[in-house]
Amino acid sequence: MTLSSPPSIDTLSRPSVTHDPVRRVPAWVIPLGIAAGFALLFIALFRDRLLPAPDVEVAVVLATISEAAPSAAATAPAKTGGGEMLFQASGWIEPDPLPSKATALIDGVVEAVHVLEGQDVRKGDKLASLISDDMRLALSSAERNHDTLVATRDAHLAAIESARKKSSGAQAAAISAETLRNEAVDRLTRLKGMSARAFPEQEIVSARLRVEREEAQKLVADSAAAEAEAEIARLELETRVRENEIRAAAIEVEKARL
Repeated sequence: MTLSSPPSIDTLSRPSVTHDPVRRVPAWVIPLGIAAGFALLFIALFRDRLLPAPDVEVAVVLATISEAAPSAAATAPAKTGGGEMLFQASGWIEPDPLPSKATALIDGVVEAVHVLEGQDVRKGDKLASLISDDMRLALSSAERNHDTLVATRDAHLAAIESARKKSSGAQAAAISAETLRNEAVDRLTRLKGMSARAFPEQEIVSARLRVEREEAQKLVADSAAAEAEAEIARLELETRVRENEIRAAAIEVEKARL
């Protein structure tokens, strides 16, 4: 019986296994793919605008009486009077002159149509009528607004006239107060120039107080006159505003009358 020697470390070594390195997708591939997708989508959507427009030849088409039967004419290509087809082409037919679209100046609901499709019309012919109830109410409202603004303007004009009279009265009161003040100053000056024995001190003090009172009355009258002038200026500015509002309201009335 033979004994085998124990295995050595060399005999237990594992065979080396080689693996292929993992290939990674470059980072620029994903943004490039997204950009390419957007480019393809843009080309698909706007292809007709990017490509040059095809040439279109315009020709006048005249209807002629064909010898073929009506049923055959509906299914067969068009033929000349002799029955021989000269050519066949693709395209579309449009009226010449092109149709004109008539649009209303205002919005509304159509009440009645006065012409039929294909009927010849001339300038000035009535094509359709709109329901006039809303327009009538709008016109009435615009006229009432215009009348209100005119009345407000007239009230401002009357107020201006009243303020002018008030200003004239205030100016007259200021002139009167100035006259009384001058009179009081003159009397006080004469009293001071005379001997103290001729007039008592009480009369001189009374004259001085009268001068101060008349000066205060003059200041009040001047203030009232200035206030009246300021009121006139304010009313004139408001009247100008009302004039502009009246013009705008007149335009609205004209629009409602269309």
